[in-house]
Amino acid sequence: MEITEGGADLLSSNQVVERLLSHPVLRPLALSWSLPPVPCGREIRYRRADLEAWIVREVEELEKQARSKSSLVE
Repeated sequence: MEITEGGADLLSSNQVVERLLSHPVLRPLALSWSLPPVPCGREIRYRRADLEAWIVREVEELEKQARSKSSLVE
């Protein structure tokens, strides 16, 4: 079940981890993600937009590292 706050989709911790585990490149980072929490009653949620932005940054960083490693090999 997704919850919204001011039009933003909010995800549970489990939903965030599931999203990360579904992305093979990010799977190793699934336990080390850091997103700003959104208190939602007794629960903590995370904004989908924050998660997607974090994924983009991490993938770009991993690709950058891979390119720099491959240029060292050449």
